[in-house]
Amino acid sequence: MSFDMIICDEGHRLKTQGNKSAQAIKSLSTPRRILLTGTPIQNDLGEFFTMVDFVNPGLLGSYNTFKKCYEIPIIKARQPGAGRKVVELGKGRSEALSGLTGMFVLRRTSEILASYLPTKCISPLDTQLI
Repeated sequence: MSFDMIICDEGHRLKTQGNKSAQAIKSLSTPRRILLTGTPIQNDLGEFFTMVDFVNPGLLGSYNTFKKCYEIPIIKARQPGAGRKVVELGKGRSEALSGLTGMFVLRRTSEILASYLPTKCISPLDTQLI
């Protein structure tokens, strides 16, 4: 069976390439894939790779290539005491990754969404905790 489009809500739950849900969904034949998530990077860049590879297979190469090119330099650059060259490399790789994925990742911050959402109501019980 083939589908024209797959839309996955809570896409961050795909987590890793070895995740059974991710494998099952990736095995479906479809030309268009959309992931919806409020938390695109929960724990590490490996999860982000899985989501990007789902919507654009092969864009970032294999996971090992992605890890070597992007994940390791970015993580090393964020470590306390990282040298100037390490920080520059990590920042450059982070910007390159954002440039590649920015073509299809649509991100909305809470500030943007606030004008579309109703104000949060605080119940009398909640005010007792404040």
